[in-house]
Amino acid sequence: MRRPLAWASLLLLLGGALAYASSRTTWAQADAHDGLGAPRHIRVLGADFAPLAVALALLLIAAVPAVFAAKGWTLRAVAALVALAGVGLLWTGADWLLHEPDAAHVARLAALPERYQVDHLVTRREPGALPVAAGLLAALASVFVLLAARAAQGLGSRFDSPGARKDRPEEERSDWARLDAGEDPTL
Repeated sequence: MRRPLAWASLLLLLGGALAYASSRTTWAQADAHDGLGAPRHIRVLGADFAPLAVALALLLIAAVPAVFAAKGWTLRAVAALVALAGVGLLWTGADWLLHEPDAAHVARLAALPERYQVDHLVTRREPGALPVAAGLLAALASVFVLLAARAAQGLGSRFDSPGARKDRPEEERSDWARLDAGEDPTL
């Protein structure tokens, strides 16, 4: 059970790091002027284009302790949440890779006043691959979390409450009592 959780936590950390790195890289650069003063050089970061990537990066990193703390249906819910985060990251990266942003969109993202005209727009496509990779890692991590949820047997009976111990069948309790007395109940 621990091996799938270890792989899932490693994939979640890598996916979160890639998603955060994509939010800090420059996705577009441009020069803008308003005809009154000196031209301004603007940069659009991944966090400007896709602010959801920052939140999803934090979600993936926060899911690491959650996969170790949860069990049963809550672990499956964590897997579903991680899978949804992966889909969100895939969508963010694919949107950047498939659609060329125009100058007006870059000006809005850079919060330029309307009087500015954008000249010499340069976009970089490579940073869009980072959220795609993070999304794929998150999807794979959710598979490992589901495998761990299926294989989880829960904690042993020694962690049961005293009331739960009384609800166990009498023959199971008597076998443990014989073991404690030094007898072998299999003979």
